[in-house]
Amino acid sequence: MTLAGYHVKADIELVQKSGIAKDSAHMGLHYLFLSGTPVSTDFDNLTNDIASFFDNTATGATLAVGSYIAISTLASGSPHKIRYYHLPSSPGAAGPPAYISSWALTALDVGSEPSEVASCVTLYADLTGIPEFGPGGTRPRSDRRNRFYLGPLGRACGHEDTTVHTWRPSTQFMADVTKSTKQYLQAAASGHGWQLMVFSPKNWSALGALSASVDDAFDTQRRRGLAPTAKTSIEF
Repeated sequence: MTLAGYHVKADIELVQKSGIAKDSAHMGLHYLFLSGTPVSTDFDNLTNDIASFFDNTATGATLAVGSYIAISTLASGSPHKIRYYHLPSSPGAAGPPAYISSWALTALDVGSEPSEVASCVTLYADLTGIPEFGPGGTRPRSDRRNRFYLGPLGRACGHEDTTVHTWRPSTQFMADVTKSTKQYLQAAASGHGWQLMVFSPKNWSALGALSASVDDAFDTQRRRGLAPTAKTSIEF
């Protein structure tokens, strides 16, 4: 098992207004640098592309992704962090970050879903000829999928079905996220020498990401939920 080239995991931290580290939301993306060893300018370019995913409206999209992020996320200054970890060629710990960048969100939704509500964005490598289910209960396609969880989310991301009154991600939100993923996380990064990857920790290998999807169901990230601050009880 060998990981070729200069491969990084970008740990994207969204700092919350509470200022408590455990309240931060994290997203993970994998990139391969295509031209040897990156320097600070290369990392800064990738940071700008990731920030654009949140701050800029993609071609054909209605809103920037940041417009769907809850206002409980800190927007002032440049408090949010991206830590780039250089993964070794053989399975093992990455060590300290190779580079750390700061960036700021410029648009936020004024309403908030519960902090643990998130949307799952799935990245796919080439799935041609790869079955979903294999022998012994294995899932061969899972090695060619990565996910990151977008949140905390504001109310603008959702839509109520007026017939059964369920609350789901809106078609506009799903389209805006997928278009922004393609334009900024994939295409813009590629223009700066970074290839968006799908990483398999089991095989310690990576393949180029070819597509992305967001479905119409929310996910729950319990570790992002608020800790209780009060309790109401009654005696029987």
